[in-house]
Amino acid sequence: VSGATKFQALPVPVGRDAALMMEKAMRGEVFGKVQTLTIAQGLVNRDDGVFDNLPYELAPTKFAKKDLYDRVKGKDWPGRSLKPQSVFDSLRERFGARKAVREADASRDPAKAPYRGAYGFPAGSEDAAARLFAGYASPYALFLEAIDDMLGCSLAGALVEDACPLDDRVDVAGAIRLRPRDGRDE
Repeated sequence: VSGATKFQALPVPVGRDAALMMEKAMRGEVFGKVQTLTIAQGLVNRDDGVFDNLPYELAPTKFAKKDLYDRVKGKDWPGRSLKPQSVFDSLRERFGARKAVREADASRDPAKAPYRGAYGFPAGSEDAAARLFAGYASPYALFLEAIDDMLGCSLAGALVEDACPLDDRVDVAGAIRLRPRDGRDE
């Protein structure tokens, strides 16, 4: 066909979890907790992957890796967290103590955790906007939000390359480049 666009592509085999994550990211729809978390496990359950190699030394606490793992597992889901304090606050609000809850939230200690769900810090109060949170567009959105929140970095770029360029086969590997809020590249 004359005038048709021609594409050259390299088919890359990916696992089922990765394929589902990519499909959800490409759709751009918001998915709920169960749909997101069931396939997000592939982001943290891969030995020596992106999760294991993030710059945790940039985090304000020494438990950032544990906290990021917990967040991808569903702890501290905005608006529907199962942390005991969040469940307790929700029950108190539901059974008529709304004014008392709002007053208690307003008088909380100003020393806040460095990020939502930080290990060793009391649970934060969830406001009405957090309780209305619908979900993420993909597990990648959850992961990137956590990296921004916990490590203070944004995604500056991604790279896919041949991990073994000296032999006759193609082994695809990837990397990400993060940009800390202070402007340096990691």
